[in-house]
Amino acid sequence: MLRSNISQHKTAHEPVYRHVLSHAWAVAWREWRLWPLSFFASFLLTAGTYDTIGNVYFQIARQAGTLHSQSPWSGLSWKSFGDVFGALTALQWTIGLSILLLALLAASCIAQGALIYSIGAARLGEKTDLRKALGIGARAFWPIATLNVMSLVIFAFIRFVVAAFMDFALTADTLSAGLLFVLAFVLFVGLAFIITVIQVFALNAMILQGAPVADAILRGYLQFKRHWMVSFETALILAGIAIAMNFGLTYLVLLSGTPFMLAMIAAAIIKSPIMYYGTLFFGLLALLLVFMIFTAILAQLQYAVWTYLYRKFGEGGVVPKLHRLARAFVGHYSVPES
Repeated sequence: MLRSNISQHKTAHEPVYRHVLSHAWAVAWREWRLWPLSFFASFLLTAGTYDTIGNVYFQIARQAGTLHSQSPWSGLSWKSFGDVFGALTALQWTIGLSILLLALLAASCIAQGALIYSIGAARLGEKTDLRKALGIGARAFWPIATLNVMSLVIFAFIRFVVAAFMDFALTADTLSAGLLFVLAFVLFVGLAFIITVIQVFALNAMILQGAPVADAILRGYLQFKRHWMVSFETALILAGIAIAMNFGLTYLVLLSGTPFMLAMIAAAIIKSPIMYYGTLFFGLLALLLVFMIFTAILAQLQYAVWTYLYRKFGEGGVVPKLHRLARAFVGHYSVPES
């Protein structure tokens, strides 16, 4: 009787991460046609916590340095622009770069919707249709853009507050000020994690369930509230994967860059500018291509993990790993039947 109860208890909650990660990795590696979507989608949302926290940490440090020092605009004048480009040229560059930035941000919003739809379709065994996916992403542009703007505003506010605490710690130079900054940064890490997860869940609700923005955010929040421990465990797993892949990328760049370095040394010895700059150009081009592919695979993996996990939450039966480990140690013990 006890043995049958144990077997039923084991099969009631199957391992979650093993299935989710295996399916997500299959999508990230095999669905290479989605890599361009993943690359553009990662401009605004990578769906990972390690890179999100790391990137914003450097932004906090830079902003705190700006607050701690003089104004970044001091000593800057139209004459300094005129010495290089001319006042009109500088204005043209500003307008052109602003248009390019807005275009990239718009492309990122469309790519997010298209990627979520394609991952959901792949989960159901359907063939990837990029034209249909891009159409769905384009039709959902404004809701996705609204969600991203809300997230960026919240991130900017939190970043400013934490940067202010860092500036205070640099100015006061006391133990209490340093501890206050550490506390503020820990709170930032937690809020960054929560915002990222809710945003991805809300994207799933909008694209795969047709929910409006407010309802999608509410669904994402409720799913996170019910399964916050599983979400936290997933974030730790993704952070570990991201760190391991970054180490792998570093070794790959070092190994693949060796032939280019030897060719450039040989070009310098024989004094061949064409060979030198040609090798430099193709080496940088190869490095850029490797970086883009790496970014796309990592982002696609992270999007797929959260998309599959969101579906698992809807199906029910998801139990945190810590709970399963606890039951593995104490679950076999029960009060004997009389």
